[in-house]
Amino acid sequence: MIDSYFRLFHLSYPLVHEPTFRAQYAQVIPRPNGSSWNALAYMIAAIGAYTSADIPISVHKTLFNAAKSNISIHSLETGNLTLVQCLCLMHNYLQKMGKPNSGYNYLGLALHMAMGLGLHKEFRGWHIPPIEMESRRRVWWCLFVFSIGAHITFGRPLTWPQIGVDVSLPLNINDRVSSTSPTATSLAPAPSAAELLRLDDLHIGGWISSMPSWYLEHVELPEKFRLSHRIMWWRVNNFRIIMYRPYVIRRALLAQSKPQDKEPSPEDAAAYSRCLTEAKSTIATIEKFWAQNTHTRVGAWYTLYFLFQASLIPCVCLRNEPTAPNALDWVEQLQTALRVCRAMKATNPSAQDCYDVIVRLCGPFMHSPGSDAEAPPTVFPGSPTRESPQTQINSIYPMMWPSNTNEMDLVMQDGAWTDLLGDFTDPTIGGPSTETADDFQWT
Repeated sequence: MIDSYFRLFHLSYPLVHEPTFRAQYAQVIPRPNGSSWNALAYMIAAIGAYTSADIPISVHKTLFNAAKSNISIHSLETGNLTLVQCLCLMHNYLQKMGKPNSGYNYLGLALHMAMGLGLHKEFRGWHIPPIEMESRRRVWWCLFVFSIGAHITFGRPLTWPQIGVDVSLPLNINDRVSSTSPTATSLAPAPSAAELLRLDDLHIGGWISSMPSWYLEHVELPEKFRLSHRIMWWRVNNFRIIMYRPYVIRRALLAQSKPQDKEPSPEDAAAYSRCLTEAKSTIATIEKFWAQNTHTRVGAWYTLYFLFQASLIPCVCLRNEPTAPNALDWVEQLQTALRVCRAMKATNPSAQDCYDVIVRLCGPFMHSPGSDAEAPPTVFPGSPTRESPQTQINSIYPMMWPSNTNEMDLVMQDGAWTDLLGDFTDPTIGGPSTETADDFQWT
């Protein structure tokens, strides 16, 4: 299990110095911080068990409970770097277990304890061993990754400190964070399509162009690096989907609610096209990754998350424009997503839930998913969904922008996050509505 952790998880989140931990585990050097180290060891084993597809689920749950039993109120009052590492891992584990609020609480403990230990500062003339300095930096910036990830994924308020942070990036990384940050007034109003396209080309495009050649999107890497490599690029795809999907939803609902009496602006059309392109690319690369690499639980968790987010885009388009010129392409993308979900469900049971949701949303508009997979896709004749724009928004919203209520963990237990998607009516039924897409408040 420890080997699985360092082989599959550590490459993406280098929180723990592997040689030091292994030496402590073998008792070649002393184990620090008493029960905190025991909790960290149990968490490393728990995540290692989670990432291994051949270890029963009950094992990593038992190990997580053992880690919790080694954390006390007294240890939280004092704090140490080992405990910060453990709390970070607990946050990530609970998020993967479908308990985002519980994980978010652990992340808050880790962040405040890290600042209490001064991980956000480096002092002039500070003579500490290089390995200790590097460990502090890696823990701090892993916290940054987790915090920003929660901000993007769950719509949480940004709690990361913007002022008073003076800590270098880990070694062997050339990226530099901008010294300026946006003000509160610069966040409103929402950027136009033209501005989004410009910012995309300037910042994301500039970042991609600075990427070293050996880590570009389509390079071939040894298998142990492929998951972290693909996750990074799926995050890029997903971030662009988040940026541009309001234009996809707006166009789909306008097409459903009233005739298109005028063409969209070139910028709106480009934003719409980019969202569809990123979704299609995500689905295709996930299918390739799952077919060509060893199946692990951690890989299944990330691939299913990004696959489902991307699949919602052709779902929205097909439900509202089933006779559009691109409808066959949308059907092919959804059939690909369904094939991957079927192949993945032995490793990640939530894949069956995602499969069922896609079929429930788009089954009436596409070739039967149970039929010959090699047959050409067929769009069933018929009209767009008769659900009102507001009803569709109410159904789609929890899928794309997860709720931030304190009760969410009561809903999202043990992979049941997809239960949020279950209360849909058949998309081919529904009464007339006087609502239009213009009735919905887009901002």
